Amino acid sequence: MTTMLAAADPIGPLIMELRALNIASGRVRGYEAQPGDALDPGHYQRFVVLVDLGGPPVRNVVQRKRIAFRAYGATPQDAGDLYMDIQEALHLIGPRTGTTIYMTRDDTGGSAHLDPDTEQPYYDGVFVVTQGVTP
Repeated sequence: MTTMLAAADPIGPLIMELRALNIASGRVRGYEAQPGDALDPGHYQRFVVLVDLGGPPVRNVVQRKRIAFRAYGATPQDAGDLYMDIQEALHLIGPRTGTTIYMTRDDTGGSAHLDPDTEQPYYDGVFVVTQGVTP
């Protein structure tokens, strides 16, 4: 009989880590922005959105997931700086206490964009999260 393994969702622990470091004044969200994050041009503010891109099927006690990060800033430079703040906080950081996350690694280095709806500048990239799973 095969034992099914469940991958822990890394989004919650990553949000908690970034909020504890006061990244984007704590405006770090899972999957989509919250009301009040995206403002009108000239009034843009920093916020971060994380999206789980998944990974290979869970067959081992270690799982690697890809997490997309979008770092929204007031200017293109500010968005790049915010992404670098995230990279500094997470890239190659080892095991955490109280979570199943073992390692986070910036897999792309990020790139600059403009949001198609608000034209707010953002910098996005993908981190690989190595984590434990539970039976």
